[in-house]
Amino acid sequence: MPTLHFTLTVDGLNPDTFVVREFDGTSSISQQSSSDRVQCNGYRYDVQLASRDPFINPDDILEKNVQLTLYRNGEISQRIEGIVRSFSTGDTGHHYTFYGLTLTPALERLSLRQNCRLFQQKTVPEIISILLKEMNINDFAFSTKTDFSQREFCVQYRETDLDFLHRLAAEEGLIYSFIFSQGKYTLLFCDSSAQLPSLPDPILYNALSGGNAEVPFISHFEVAKSNTSTSAVLKDYSFKKPSYSFKQEALSKHGGTDESLYEHFDAPGRFKSSEVGKHFSHVRAEFLAREAYIATGKSDVPTLQAGFKFFVQDHFDKTVAQEWLVVSVHHTGSQPQALEEEGGSGATTYSNRFSVIPSQHNWQAEPTTKPIVDGPMIATVVGPENEEIYCDEFGRVKVQFPWDRYSNGDEYSSCWIRVSQSWAGSQYGTIALPRVGHEVIVEFLNGDPDQPIITGRTYHATNTPPYPLPEHKTKTVLRSETHQGEGYNELSFDDQGGNEQVFIHAQKDWDKEIGHDSTTHIKNDEHIVVENNNFSHVKRHYHETIEGDKRNYTAKDQTLIVEGSLHLKTGTVWVNESGSEIHIKAGNKVVIEAGSEITLKAAGSFLKVDPAGVHLVGAGVNLNSGGSAGSGSGFAGQAAELPKCLSNDTYVEEIDKHDVVASQHTTASNVKTSFNAQNEVLFPYQSSSISSVLEVSNAILTIDENDQSKGEALRLKSLLLKQSLTLDKLANRESHSYKKGSNGQEVEYIQQALLELGLDLGKYGADGDYGSTTKRQIKLFQESYQPTNTTHLAYSVGAADGIVGQGTILGLDEALVEGWRYHQLTVNWADSEFGLFLGNVESNNDYSAYNKTKGGLRSFYNTDLTSMTIVQVQELQRTREAFAVGRFQLIPSTLDAAIKQLNIDKKKLFNKTVQDTIFNDYLIRVKRPHIISYLESDGSLEDAIYAWAKEFASAGVEKGQKISKNRIAQGGESYYSGDGLNKAHISPKEMKQVLLKSKIKASK
Repeated sequence: MPTLHFTLTVDGLNPDTFVVREFDGTSSISQQSSSDRVQCNGYRYDVQLASRDPFINPDDILEKNVQLTLYRNGEISQRIEGIVRSFSTGDTGHHYTFYGLTLTPALERLSLRQNCRLFQQKTVPEIISILLKEMNINDFAFSTKTDFSQREFCVQYRETDLDFLHRLAAEEGLIYSFIFSQGKYTLLFCDSSAQLPSLPDPILYNALSGGNAEVPFISHFEVAKSNTSTSAVLKDYSFKKPSYSFKQEALSKHGGTDESLYEHFDAPGRFKSSEVGKHFSHVRAEFLAREAYIATGKSDVPTLQAGFKFFVQDHFDKTVAQEWLVVSVHHTGSQPQALEEEGGSGATTYSNRFSVIPSQHNWQAEPTTKPIVDGPMIATVVGPENEEIYCDEFGRVKVQFPWDRYSNGDEYSSCWIRVSQSWAGSQYGTIALPRVGHEVIVEFLNGDPDQPIITGRTYHATNTPPYPLPEHKTKTVLRSETHQGEGYNELSFDDQGGNEQVFIHAQKDWDKEIGHDSTTHIKNDEHIVVENNNFSHVKRHYHETIEGDKRNYTAKDQTLIVEGSLHLKTGTVWVNESGSEIHIKAGNKVVIEAGSEITLKAAGSFLKVDPAGVHLVGAGVNLNSGGSAGSGSGFAGQAAELPKCLSNDTYVEEIDKHDVVASQHTTASNVKTSFNAQNEVLFPYQSSSISSVLEVSNAILTIDENDQSKGEALRLKSLLLKQSLTLDKLANRESHSYKKGSNGQEVEYIQQALLELGLDLGKYGADGDYGSTTKRQIKLFQESYQPTNTTHLAYSVGAADGIVGQGTILGLDEALVEGWRYHQLTVNWADSEFGLFLGNVESNNDYSAYNKTKGGLRSFYNTDLTSMTIVQVQELQRTREAFAVGRFQLIPSTLDAAIKQLNIDKKKLFNKTVQDTIFNDYLIRVKRPHIISYLESDGSLEDAIYAWAKEFASAGVEKGQKISKNRIAQGGESYYSGDGLNKAHISPKEMKQVLLKSKIKASK
């Protein structure tokens, strides 16, 4: 029989201070709850002790490092190290006083501090590192495969540091466990079972009594399988891509069933990019299936610790004799003979109960509930020093929250926060940005502290209303304040009875632009005072009617210029009086006509014409002699000046729509690890120490997309391609294209883009030489990539000709920005359940075969299309002898477009290979990309079903979807049912099931 012995030592105390009576402990991967709801954060041991010292002060024990050691046959078999979490004093006997303590990792210190704080542009490993180091925990490591994205804004809100750590780790798929070595224990974070260490030797299974007790063994092993959710679907929304579904689906590889109905859907998914959403949905699917295949057992093997892998040896069931990952262990030890005064009898014993999963499965921690912000809160708008208005291109601002103790009230105090406006459309609505120092009301989308949004503004003791209250309580005011100056603009309404008023004040200019008519009706007086000049320009007619008097006073000169005729008419008297001279001049004639009398009078002489005759009176009358004609001053008037145009004379309908781009940049993670669990981990009973655990790089790559130092904004958006101004000119069709024979730096950029997108340039790589390999890969990209028109609007990649022109460079740029990757076809979807099902039900007449046709003059005829060339088949379509041809019923326009897109030689036979190629590479990849997006990536199943129905009339449409002739589907009818001919033979439910099964089988 083996001999067992347990000891416990505490830093600062004599090693013989305590003897161990018994212990009860648990170790687990990440946080798990025991049956009595006690939280185990990696491990937790309750140890019952005895000591000859009855006066041990708990203050001398708490927080001290403690070590529980298990000996077997005099050798250390396991050593558990941690800190004293709690300490209790019990009864005192003749020789001993009884004590108890709880041994936990130092990680539990994080449960003692609750905080409200925010992190910006940090990855989760960086945030976790900060939390640990603040608690003086430095012995930790990250061993991960995932390239964690930086979180723009991550808030710890009214939760302990430990709860915050567990929440973030579970979201990102990080689990932790502990590795013990002499004198220390390492906290290891990883995201895959592959990163976890393995025990050096297999563990013997022996269920029979009387086994060799000298060797620790597993005495009981029970395997259980259960059905779990088969897929996890997460959905979210981003204002930067409002039309994008942001729906991500991950299939469970270990769900225990292929039943497609066991779907787990959750929204919001807490992600703003496809890559993050894909990762989150994958983590969720693994969590849901973590207990689909789990085993439990009993043993006396003390080296069994959570987070280690081991092989089971000598089990009769081959499915059990494999490598397993320990997810939790419950340890029990008893040493009754330690105290002579209790008359202890019986041997020292140790046993454990454990739970394991197959080592090829990943264990995921249970997601914890994210704190919910109960309601709105007050914040203050902040910005850089000496800046009054601080915003980005979306009108977002930054704020300082009252609970934020760490920020400095500047432009780094928060992320950019959206501002609710009273009206928001596409380049219309209202915009009023809160300024630095303003108090705002902040709410949180779905109560998520990471998603603040400003929904209101409030006055306070410093920022007071425009007019004193309550004396001006009848006023409704819209008043602004001059930016970096004195003054304001205002529109206000006073509703005080008898003194109602609309008041407008422009601090400088007031410009009005009216698209059609302007009508003003003033029911009393109008007073206009212009302190400088008044200009008016009427481009057609000017009509003015005055029912009373009109009085004009001009202090200086007045000029009236009429390019046409001037007609003046008075009802009674017309009097012109000049203080010096009146000059009337006509280019041809002057006619003065009066009904009864005309008089010319000057200096005592006069000429009078009346009914009695012509009277000429003067001191002398000279006819043809004496004197000369007088002359006038002549015209010296000045033409009117035209008014100046509006300073903002651009019509709204001429403004280009904003090209809103959600760029996705990849930078090096700031948390790196040199920790290799398989090669460097030392097992608990070995004495050497563990080497380096963590490196944190101080070099953080920052990208300022608003930097205008390079002049005009570039059209290219990806970090790689926008380095080249020449390629940017190509994107604007201002530079030449690139083809075989080209070389230089721009070719190298193009080649680097191909490599990043997953295309193969062979052994030469990006060498700057546009050779046959580069042409072939460009052509492959042109055939494979379908523009989303999100990063770049309204463009196409163009023909698959292997030449990089404007369309191809825009496609490469968009693919880089949006994280697209080339995937070589590994599944012939035409032969999948999806393709076979489609062919079998397309028609009851079985025309959906490779050598059949539908429509035209010779429907269902038995000519073997597969023995004809593509040219011959197209000729049949041209003469209308055939219409929809082949297994996938290619109508003339579709067949022609596919041949051009895929650059298929028309001399080829229209056989199965060609038809399958068109189906795989054009029909479901280019024409209906939502189908392949679901089958091969993370696209939406609903979008795939809808695309299927739009391509094949035999497929039904889900209720509420838009169908042909601008109708709404009632559920199950063909997309083209409006013609009275097409009927659906497949229900949306059947379509969903066959797509799910096809995807699941392909993934396996």
